[in-house]
Amino acid sequence: MARPGEHPMEHALARLLAFGVYLSAAIIFAGLGWSWAMRLAGHPRPEVDLSRVNPAAVPHTLPQLIHGIQAGDPIALMGLGILLLILTPTLRVVTSLVLFIKQRDWLYTLICTFVLAMLLIGMALGAHE
Repeated sequence: MARPGEHPMEHALARLLAFGVYLSAAIIFAGLGWSWAMRLAGHPRPEVDLSRVNPAAVPHTLPQLIHGIQAGDPIALMGLGILLLILTPTLRVVTSLVLFIKQRDWLYTLICTFVLAMLLIGMALGAHE
């Protein structure tokens, strides 16, 4: 329920951000717990140490992430949580864009379109690094 003086759209967007943060945190903590349980069971990943991580042990692409999760890799699960954390603000921009279009607020629609385009370009360029 929106607070007095708060626009329902602001409330919905705040709830979306909170949900994304809580979900990503839960996934990251599940991965940490899974990693800890594997270590206690005598199956630690030798390339992953709390003080240093071999970059090759961390999934860098979506297919690697999916394969790692399917293979039971807790590092991949934590990577999924981080990916969701990164995508949460992007989802907020997409949601804002849709809501501004529905409200026929063309100035903010244009601003959201520009911000979304910059985010997508940044992600595309970063994926090729």
